[in-house]
Amino acid sequence: MIKKHLLTCLFFSLTNMLSAQTEKQLEEFTLVENRSQTKSANANRYVQIISKEDIESSSSKTITELLENTAGVDIRSRGSFGTQADVQIRGGSFEQTLILINGIKFTDPQTGHHMLNLPISLFDIDHIEILKGSAARVYGQNAYAGVINIITKKPLGKTISAGICYGQNNLQQLLIGGNYQLNNYQQRMSLQRLSSGGYKTNTDFSALQGFYESSYSIKKSSFNFMTGAQSKQMGANGFYSDRFPWQYEETKMGFGNIQFEQKNFLNLKLRAGYRQHQDMFELKRDTPSFSQNKHTSETYTADVSIGNKNILGAWNIGMDYRVEWLNSSNLGNRKRIISGFFAEQQISKYKNWSIVPGICLNNYSDYGWVNYPGIDVGYHFGIVHISAHAAKTFRVPTFTELYYTDGAKSSLGNANLKPEQAYSYELNGNVQKNQFTIKTALFLRSGIQQIDWIKDSITDPSWKANNIGILQTKGIEASLTFKPRTRWINFPISAFQIGYCYLTVEQKTHESISRYTYDYLKHQFTFNSSAILYKQLQANARIRYENRMGYLPFWLCDLKFYYQQKKYQLYAEASNLLNQKYVETGKIEMPGRWIRVGFSIQIGQ
Repeated sequence: MIKKHLLTCLFFSLTNMLSAQTEKQLEEFTLVENRSQTKSANANRYVQIISKEDIESSSSKTITELLENTAGVDIRSRGSFGTQADVQIRGGSFEQTLILINGIKFTDPQTGHHMLNLPISLFDIDHIEILKGSAARVYGQNAYAGVINIITKKPLGKTISAGICYGQNNLQQLLIGGNYQLNNYQQRMSLQRLSSGGYKTNTDFSALQGFYESSYSIKKSSFNFMTGAQSKQMGANGFYSDRFPWQYEETKMGFGNIQFEQKNFLNLKLRAGYRQHQDMFELKRDTPSFSQNKHTSETYTADVSIGNKNILGAWNIGMDYRVEWLNSSNLGNRKRIISGFFAEQQISKYKNWSIVPGICLNNYSDYGWVNYPGIDVGYHFGIVHISAHAAKTFRVPTFTELYYTDGAKSSLGNANLKPEQAYSYELNGNVQKNQFTIKTALFLRSGIQQIDWIKDSITDPSWKANNIGILQTKGIEASLTFKPRTRWINFPISAFQIGYCYLTVEQKTHESISRYTYDYLKHQFTFNSSAILYKQLQANARIRYENRMGYLPFWLCDLKFYYQQKKYQLYAEASNLLNQKYVETGKIEMPGRWIRVGFSIQIGQ
């Protein structure tokens, strides 16, 4: 109760303070969704934006590092620089977060552990939209606790870019990319290699990835093609069991997607895509025959949507079809077909009000029909936007949860698992005035038949996948962002963002020892700041505090100094500057201080 009062006081006191500012308004982003496009300031949800400027000034080398300094987003790494990491939002599991690239779903039927295996570098990204809370009404399966949508840069001009980085533990990064634009035809591509000898025994890794995108527009029609591939090899010290320090893993993935869009009397969008992921895991790197699993998953997708304005505002309807295959030495040969229908009506005819009801209906070949209704309501008055959200969400088990077993029988899937579902509620406040933005949220997710890996007792040798019953997740979240369009005189800070998230999870039924449910982030604090030190010499600092249930809390600080010219950047940076010892999952100790230097350049215009 005290936390709620403090949050309310902070919200309204800062509202009054910001009313006195007279600077220019912040840049708005158009949120890319399956159904419709909405300005970020008008969204009836808690949406966090990581902008291109945030990315370029950050010391991050991967998407994983970029996301971990966002309050409400929990990144649990098993190695350095995104070699293997799980992403969770607001206390949800790693199976309950949906990843998109330009609104296109990237899911893996084998396991959510592969969600962040993406063949896209920070060089390719314009910005990232993070939608907190359930979004199944919009995106369907997997959008259970939140959605991360990665938006690529538009290929403008004719340029060639390159970057190189070297750091401790023989860290090496080499990147090359380019844009080509000729009238209405645009294309861009990138190729990156990132590797390291590791920060301790069996933590070495090597990752090679490439990305290509092209588009062509004529009058009110446009065509887009996107493809990419990634290959990773990594020492997996303690990844999934602390009993085997010499684990080893290789993953490969590739995808292709084509899209046609026409904006005329009806706004029409047609998409088709393919994704393949290969995973090879060994318990003993030096003895592959001891235990080796190989998995290959394939996903075929197609969807169509149409929409237009009407007397109430705007409507959108559509259909999608998805086929998921898995060929596995452990899980067997599996197939799932998902077909669906969605509809949404934006109601904006009433002054200051925005109401968006909608529903998604899916049919699963192994679970039948499911519906995900939901509604968002927003009200504007002055610089304040208040909104509320209520929705049902749903997730079917992955093939790992259903069928997995290892040689030692330390983990056992459950073919009798039922899908998990939840009812999600949220109240948001958003104030945007000139260079300041304040966001606050109160949220509740009441889950039914939640899936977790459990033990009946401490002496039980096996983790078993099971439906653990009712699970309630409650929390508050707040952020303050300062991003002026022009520099304030005698004020070196060019931008900063402060974020905080508080969570509590309560299980109403099923007393057992949980593997994932209760190791959530109870308190999470983030601070990101950029400063102009002298002319083109700039700095970026990131500080985060994590207090995770069952783990020791820790503070981390990352720092980057860079000299920025129009065509090149020279930088020196350090992650975990204070050399803290910390663990994010299992018993895997994360890297200490890691120093590196680098240079990037762009030729052309």
